[in-house]
Amino acid sequence: FDGAGALFAAGCDRHDAPGVTRRDRIPAVSQAPSATNQAASDFIGKAVGDDLYEYQAAGIAAVRAHDPAVRTLAAATAKASLASRTELVQSVAVSGQRVTIPSKLTDHLQSMLDQLHRGTARDFDKTYIEQQIEADEDALSLMSAYARSGGAPSIEAAAAALAPARQDRLDKARSIQDELNK
Repeated sequence: FDGAGALFAAGCDRHDAPGVTRRDRIPAVSQAPSATNQAASDFIGKAVGDDLYEYQAAGIAAVRAHDPAVRTLAAATAKASLASRTELVQSVAVSGQRVTIPSKLTDHLQSMLDQLHRGTARDFDKTYIEQQIEADEDALSLMSAYARSGGAPSIEAAAAALAPARQDRLDKARSIQDELNK
């Protein structure tokens, strides 16, 4: 992975996305959030968390995957997750919503990542693709729902813009899964 992705791969401890400066960071909410702010916060927390998982999982796949199609998908996923995170963070800044950008994985996503680390070499490709399908389905559903009625127009627009690429990766992962299961 390149230097731009190093901070993202390390867990984004500083809440910075590539190209996002210190002044672009979104401060944490210090009082009860509005319904729109809460929806934005929930969406961003899940969407950026998914991107963080996908970036880290792609890093593992870059080393452990055997099938060239799996490696190609992992490389595309790593690049797309960085771009997605950047677009989401920028959409929050434009929206004026006050949300905290997550810097670590949820327990479920961490468990998935741990499974990739522990999995056998023989089953790695299938496990990675199964996880990518699950992550892409969840993220696509989340983005589609927020794009329809999230409440913050700039974040809705980002969700709508990111959904087609997510659908494309989901379709590719399903195709790879079909080939691996033959």
